[in-house]
Amino acid sequence: MKTIYTYYPNLRPGYSDIAELNTKNEIKEIQTYLRQAGFNIGNAGVDGILGKNTKRAIYEFFMKEIGGSGTGGGGGTTTPPNNRPTTPTNPGAKVKLTLDVMRNVRFRNSNDINIFFQQTTGQDFVDFFRSKVGGRNPYWKKRKIPSGITYKKNFNNIFNQIPVLYGEQSINLFQFLGLVSAMINETGGKFKPIRESNWVSLLGRLKYAYGTNGGKKKSYNDSKSAKSVHQLIHDPDFVRAHKTPGVRLSYLRKFNWRGSTFPKVSLNDAEVEFLCQCDVYKFSGLGLIQTTWRPAYKRIINYVLNYRGTNPRINNVKMNWRIHGNADKVADLSKYQEWEYLFQEPEVASKAVFLHNQRSRYLSFSVSGLSYQRMLDKAGNIGYRIGGTKRARDKVRNRVDQIIQAMKRSGR
Repeated sequence: MKTIYTYYPNLRPGYSDIAELNTKNEIKEIQTYLRQAGFNIGNAGVDGILGKNTKRAIYEFFMKEIGGSGTGGGGGTTTPPNNRPTTPTNPGAKVKLTLDVMRNVRFRNSNDINIFFQQTTGQDFVDFFRSKVGGRNPYWKKRKIPSGITYKKNFNNIFNQIPVLYGEQSINLFQFLGLVSAMINETGGKFKPIRESNWVSLLGRLKYAYGTNGGKKKSYNDSKSAKSVHQLIHDPDFVRAHKTPGVRLSYLRKFNWRGSTFPKVSLNDAEVEFLCQCDVYKFSGLGLIQTTWRPAYKRIINYVLNYRGTNPRINNVKMNWRIHGNADKVADLSKYQEWEYLFQEPEVASKAVFLHNQRSRYLSFSVSGLSYQRMLDKAGNIGYRIGGTKRARDKVRNRVDQIIQAMKRSGR
């Protein structure tokens, strides 16, 4: 939710001090979310008005998030929960991984995560994963976090962005394990935004993006979510922005650049570079969860164009893009190098995850009162929403279970 209230214990049913609700559209977004989540927002429904019913629903939402219970009606007091969600504070404490602990622990940043893993396993998350999970059967055999301090720093940088990643101030254990499992899979455990192809050469990566890899993936050229190479190399604005000396435009236009079969064409380096500025490569999988397709990148464009922060990397790109006009034109005229530069900023890489999550809110769920199997199901749904298949769902679910079992075996 956009609504952020730091001091949850002080909430009251009719409170008026709501942070970050500034526009009617934002209030409508909150109302829609609350109604879909089963909270009563009153007969007026989604009207963009912050009335007493909406305030009450927000109050009930936060009470559920922290394990409390609302009172019903417009006033009263909060019943203190027996198992209030807690944030780890003492790395020297020993904590047994019980069902209640799994339900109630909350993380605000990487430090909270690492303290919890110290408490339950005697190691921070990365060291625990390396020594007890990565490279091991049955489900993590092919995935590891490489050795070296760099990847631990990358992990900490990313999970210090929890409010940006999730749109929440704190998360539960299964929100963390589901997403971190997907990230390890998509980044090879490096926690660094990368392109999805393993090809070393730019031409090899272009051909991979263009084709279907033997039916294992979709062509990023042949989709309603992309402008084809054919369309773009016949667009005067695109050509003007990206054509460099050495590009034989008339030669390239002789070939069929529609569909998913890469033409039998002889390309020089300048032409490979030119073609990589098309959607097929520029908007292929990139990032912590492999952001793909023009619509997903356009959401990031709008975020950058409306950015009001002080991050120099984001502001540099914003300054370059503002001259292009609207998001669709920026998508045409931006360069893939700008995207790779932009995604190296943890704030942007994390925001891309959040924007992907906005459509179905698969990262936003409570585990209060759930059985262990249902908590695994929630984590597995993260895999489904990111990978798009039941196989991806089951993989994340099983991998989260393997992590939990390893934590129990390492119990202090």
